[in-house]
Amino acid sequence: MAIGLSSKKILAVEWDLRSIRMVLARPKADGVELLKAVSAPIPSTVSAEDAASLGAFIKESISSARIGVTRAILCIPRDQVVLNTINLPPTPGEEMAALVQFQVSKELPFAAEQAVLDFAVAGTHDPKAPCSVLATAIRRELLEFYQNVASAAGLTIERVGLRPLANLIALTASTGGTGPELTLLVDVGPHRTEIDLIRGGVLVFSRAASMSVGMEPATVNESGEADGTGYQDSRIISGGVDRDPVEANPQAVSALLVEVIRSFEAFRATEPSASLDRIVVAGSSGLEPQLAQMLGARFATRAELFSPEKALGLSAERARELRGFCAALGLAIGHSHDELALIDFLHPKRPVTKRELRLKKVPSAVMAAILLIGSIYLFQTKYVVPLRDEIRALEKAQSKLKVEEKLVREFAEKVDALEGWIESEQHWPSVIAALTAVFPPDREAYATRLDLELVPVRKSVKREATAKIKFRTASLGTVNELAEKLRAAGFENVVPGKETPTGGRDVYRNDTGIDAIVPQKKWSVVSATDATGAGATQEEVAPPEAASQTPGASKGEPARSGSGSAKESAGSGLDSGADAVKAGGAGKADEVRPGAAGRANLPSPTRPPSTGGRS
Repeated sequence: MAIGLSSKKILAVEWDLRSIRMVLARPKADGVELLKAVSAPIPSTVSAEDAASLGAFIKESISSARIGVTRAILCIPRDQVVLNTINLPPTPGEEMAALVQFQVSKELPFAAEQAVLDFAVAGTHDPKAPCSVLATAIRRELLEFYQNVASAAGLTIERVGLRPLANLIALTASTGGTGPELTLLVDVGPHRTEIDLIRGGVLVFSRAASMSVGMEPATVNESGEADGTGYQDSRIISGGVDRDPVEANPQAVSALLVEVIRSFEAFRATEPSASLDRIVVAGSSGLEPQLAQMLGARFATRAELFSPEKALGLSAERARELRGFCAALGLAIGHSHDELALIDFLHPKRPVTKRELRLKKVPSAVMAAILLIGSIYLFQTKYVVPLRDEIRALEKAQSKLKVEEKLVREFAEKVDALEGWIESEQHWPSVIAALTAVFPPDREAYATRLDLELVPVRKSVKREATAKIKFRTASLGTVNELAEKLRAAGFENVVPGKETPTGGRDVYRNDTGIDAIVPQKKWSVVSATDATGAGATQEEVAPPEAASQTPGASKGEPARSGSGSAKESAGSGLDSGADAVKAGGAGKADEVRPGAAGRANLPSPTRPPSTGGRS
């Protein structure tokens, strides 16, 4: 347990040209616990400006005081620091360093490369509100001097602070806060006196007056104790820190009074209506009581001596011994304060790079990701999983229905194919009769070939019936007339062929042909006289189911219809059939005789057509 407590102890060290002051404390939640306070005069053989000599003396003093702590806090006095107050717009804490560095670098009395910059926020920092910061800068070589002193003393530096800010923290802890009143704090030293103005816990003005107050170094007797009548207790080791006011040098007090008045008037140049509400005097020179009395009379306000009894829980008599430890106590008390409220030249606040900002956001991003994953898991467990089970059940039922649907579709396709097959079936005798009805008389043309065929239609279950006629004509233009008659009879896509001379010596001098698509309908046979306009008779051709009742069927010659393709040709009998139809059924058409390849080739006529009319 003792090891755990010892690891939290901190040693605050500060010095001037004549003495060093050390405070050993343990930070607590509500302040600090004072363990020991030591003041030791610096012998004339030790130079406060030599790091090795001063460090060796501090090490010896720590050993003599039996302080077993090496973690130390140091502070730099006001006269060695460039100090300025900067007003900033609403700014996040991680972005303040860049703004302060940019502003202070322009106002430094030395090169920015030689400077160590840091700042402390005045009051409470609100990223959404404007704020004031106390910006400070020191030469890098001065920080190296303090590091060398600590190294020679065997100390590990935790922080290098600012003496005026340490005085402010000590005063605030001792009085419970300064409120809105304007407080003058005068910390008297042998060769340097610091004068600070504080309002609302914020340092609004600070100045160091370099002057000697005529103090003589304290002497140390052979037993190691300082001469004098100073109060001694188990926590305070001091050598004659109080002098009788009658021994004070009146000239030194008057000189200090002048410096204080000059400092206050310098502050009033920026705030003419300012007036003091309280004066506090700290130090161990012996001039403090008389100086406080004269300052109170000069500014007509209450003046008191610094007493940390409230901050440390000491009696007034014991707290009187710590009048010269104002800065050291402030270092120890402020060690647990927020980083933005402290000055630390050893670890100054630096501008944060974009990469560092991203790294700072990583823990938050990880926590957000964990919360998001947890929320997603709970949401899935409560809502998604039941819905997924329902979806699986529906998908299973859907798969079963798809199998049944496939069977239904296959059956429907077969039905459609069958219906299309039946619908596209042709009654070829009716088609031949229709063609015969519109074919030219035999003195004008005779057929050499007739092809009838059922062709499957792409992307359809139906079939398309085509008719192709090859024939010879006695005169040009006959094929076009036949094409017009076929169109009038309902044939589609009728394409007449080219009329080519045969080179023969008979009257049928031109070879030609015609292609057409046979429509799906009942056929009406139109007589040749209707085509010529001399009169017309019509006979409705029987459908396929009545083919058995036709005259041809009575002679045992049923009409043929092809299932996939039907190719039939007729010779002179095609003309004779047309004559029979024109006679109103008095005669009958010649028989159509299919050849071995499903067609009949008719021989060319060897005689000219008769002139007595159609046969």
